[in-house]
Amino acid sequence: MSVDDEPTDRYEYDIFLSYCRRSGSAQEWVTQQFCELLEKFLGDLMPTAPRIYLDTRMETGSRWPDHLRRGLSLSKLMVAVWNVPYFYSPWCLAEWYTMQQRERLLDFAGAGNPDGLVIPLRYADGDHFDAEARVRTKTDMQPWARIGPAFSASADYNDFERCVRNLAEELADRLRGVPPWQEWPVLIPDPQVVPDAPPARGPKTWLGAA
Repeated sequence: MSVDDEPTDRYEYDIFLSYCRRSGSAQEWVTQQFCELLEKFLGDLMPTAPRIYLDTRMETGSRWPDHLRRGLSLSKLMVAVWNVPYFYSPWCLAEWYTMQQRERLLDFAGAGNPDGLVIPLRYADGDHFDAEARVRTKTDMQPWARIGPAFSASADYNDFERCVRNLAEELADRLRGVPPWQEWPVLIPDPQVVPDAPPARGPKTWLGAA
């Protein structure tokens, strides 16, 4: 199906992996360490093969902004890998705010239903996260924010596997409670008015509907 087609009447992805691609080690960690392990453990817990949206898997020639928008709209949950660059990236913030908006529409991540549609991982820092991110409970991945073959061969890797396995169990449980698909709104950054740094409070005037 073309990425420019209108969204279907069903989800196509179970998990949308949101992470900063522009700097730091998060992209390498997500693509070489985390995603494959999460996919394997989820495969033990679901009746069908898990469907994970990862931007590096898009076909050559795809228009990546359209591909990302479509992936967001057709994903049930988001796993967000948070570090400092994430909150200074207009596209990462657009992904995060898109799922926040969906949570508000559904009354998720609030008093009525404290479980949200975003499962955050703290990859690095925490002081530079925006206001809403700072009050969210997070799985702390900082002890295993490492890349390269030496990490896979280390004693710490067993603890990393155990943490990802626990995360997979939480995701499998949350997936069972996701509401039916709708024409979800998707926010995109306007390159003309994107700020240099994310505001901690106030309206996100630099986002527009897709």
